[in-house]
Amino acid sequence: MEQGNAIQIFIKKYFYDSNDGDIYEYKTGKSVGSQDTKGYYRVYVNKEIKYLGKHKIIFAMHHGYIPEVIDHKDRDKNNNKIILIQCCYI
Repeated sequence: MEQGNAIQIFIKKYFYDSNDGDIYEYKTGKSVGSQDTKGYYRVYVNKEIKYLGKHKIIFAMHHGYIPEVIDHKDRDKNNNKIILIQCCYI
């Protein structure tokens, strides 16, 4: 799936709350995602994309692309406020 299409899916399904740095499903109003074994929250998007890190979805919703690597500036995997996540290059 092309990144642009994936981002449109995110925007249609979820909304971002800048107060808590979380994303919620429009349909239910509930926070989405579950924590994986590495401590990151992952969200089931659809059959084609499967799961994607919550921080990547938030980044894509704000910047229009999905980077390979994202860093949490404060090193807190659960703090997904947009001002604290950034694209990294390896």
